[in-house]
Amino acid sequence: ELHVEAAKLVAEGIDPIMRKAATIATNKTVLSFQQLIDKWIEDMEAHAVPAGKIKQATVDRHRWRWNKYLAKTLANLRLPDVEEENLRLALTRTRQSSREECRKAISTLNQALLFAKASGYIKRNPAVEITPGSLTVSQGPPRERALTLNELKLLWRLLSGEEVEGITLGLSRQTMLALKLIILTGTRRAEVVGMEWGEVDQVHDEVWKIPAARSKNQQAHTIYLSSLAMQVLTEAKELCGDSRYVFASPRRLDWPMAVDTLSRAVSRICHQLQTIKGQPIKPFTVHDLRRTAATHWNESL
Repeated sequence: ELHVEAAKLVAEGIDPIMRKAATIATNKTVLSFQQLIDKWIEDMEAHAVPAGKIKQATVDRHRWRWNKYLAKTLANLRLPDVEEENLRLALTRTRQSSREECRKAISTLNQALLFAKASGYIKRNPAVEITPGSLTVSQGPPRERALTLNELKLLWRLLSGEEVEGITLGLSRQTMLALKLIILTGTRRAEVVGMEWGEVDQVHDEVWKIPAARSKNQQAHTIYLSSLAMQVLTEAKELCGDSRYVFASPRRLDWPMAVDTLSRAVSRICHQLQTIKGQPIKPFTVHDLRRTAATHWNESL
């Protein structure tokens, strides 16, 4: 078979040895998808982050999302060989774990491949036709859900490890504490899971200072901590060891808890509550806890 192919090349006036050498040379200069991601992230950290065009936290999420969901399927592919079907396979597998991360992974891939095209590594972007709708992960309409005080009291008992109507949550203590802190502070889940002990002044003012780099609107925030919030942090300290993170990853103490952990925990809570007659707490999301805090502050203050 190889002899036949070589004979065809000779018939066309092409030296088979030279063709093979050229192919090997080309393959050595072609990037793999993993190498592209490394170059893209390196470029963002060298230029976009210092210029204030993008937050380091955003870059870290792109890196985390690639490593957790996409690399296994795409990392070893040569860039010229990447087709839309390869990307859809990786995204479909991501959707099985998290619909939200699947939607965000579309953006991660699109941005990386746009960088590849602008840098001359590829001639076309194979992700251009992939939309959240085509993978049925479009973002739903804004919600207005806020838990009632009775719902909140019942949820607090569950998060404190109590058995309610024959149900115990079975979540890690760390996860339950993180959800409690969202209820008490009205902060975003990413702000809570990324919380560092260096941001907390426990000695003087009992405040939590969220730096601009970790804030969604890129502005620093000061959160005054109630005695109950301080109690949550005291319990969290017992679990995190010497980690700089208040809610460290159980697998790696030098990393924060994954943001999706809280979303999965709330989904699990809602699923368990469906088994209680009358469903005393209607379905809710992590962000609904933040809205709940703001709603009751407005009504009570």
